[in-house]
Amino acid sequence: MKRRNMMIMIVLLFLALFILEGCHKKTDAFSVFEEENHENMKNQSEPKVILLTHSELENSLTHEIALRFKNTLEKEHGDEFKVEIYPNNTLGSLSDGVEYFSNGAVEMRLGSGPSKIIGILKWLPSLFEIDTGELNESLKTGHQLRNLVDEECENYNCKIIGMTPLIYRMVTSNEKINSIEDFSKINIRVMSNGINKKYWEALGAQTESFNIEQVYVALQQNIVDAQENTVPSIASNRLFEVQKYLTITKHMLNNDVLYINQDFYNSLSFKQQISIEKAAEEAIDYGTSKVTTYLLDGYKKLESAGVEVNSLPEEEMIKMKDTVKPIVAEYLKNTYSEELFEKVLFTIENK
Repeated sequence: MKRRNMMIMIVLLFLALFILEGCHKKTDAFSVFEEENHENMKNQSEPKVILLTHSELENSLTHEIALRFKNTLEKEHGDEFKVEIYPNNTLGSLSDGVEYFSNGAVEMRLGSGPSKIIGILKWLPSLFEIDTGELNESLKTGHQLRNLVDEECENYNCKIIGMTPLIYRMVTSNEKINSIEDFSKINIRVMSNGINKKYWEALGAQTESFNIEQVYVALQQNIVDAQENTVPSIASNRLFEVQKYLTITKHMLNNDVLYINQDFYNSLSFKQQISIEKAAEEAIDYGTSKVTTYLLDGYKKLESAGVEVNSLPEEEMIKMKDTVKPIVAEYLKNTYSEELFEKVLFTIENK
């Protein structure tokens, strides 16, 4: 009997140990699940922050496009992304954006960026007559010229996820410009790069270099008496308050390009990439639809402020082009390489 009782006790002891071991394993498995679930919840509660920079003021179309992107993305995916917009070069002047994408300082940029090809395209009106409609069509996804731009951007650790149409830059001044000789009467603000200075000095103008956010004060204090920009930018920066004339020169093009850091983009899941691209597409489509409105509103603001709008006569525009063409062509070849310059022209001609 005692032996039987001993056997029963041994069996019960083994059963107890088995049950305890099972509970221990179950507890470990549950703990792992809890840790993973906590980590997932932590990740979900901390959305990825996207720093989006641009050079324009908060009342500009550029800023409106940036806000549209932010609001669209956060409305649908606010648990995954938070967009922080830095307008008016508040994170510093990002005129070319190359180093800011290569070192990961910002995730996105709207406006000027590292693409050399787009830099070439902007100067084409100073070389020959162009059809802006056809050029903008060639920059849409899937077209040969756009493919060339996309391939180029890979070298600068960035990706283009949208762009607004190219529109012309114009000249405003306090001296009326009716002929190429009249440029010698003005002191014009130029962007910092050398070609702008050489361009306007070739036409006889004096030049001073300022960032866009400094232009209003420079005009107000008569440090310069002229500048050149797109009509929407002229309006948003209220330059019409300190200028008397707008001359339609069509000497250069400009647009907003939405770039994203390639490393950041690659770090996202496929679903997240699609979410950002859809928000970008919606924002760019919205901005494109507003370009005409901003142009018309800009002209109205200028005229309401008493700015006289006049067109440079056709023969004078031809003289202007003939004067600056050698300078622009040399600059584009030396800066972006003759091979790339010729490749861009060939692609446009054989679209």
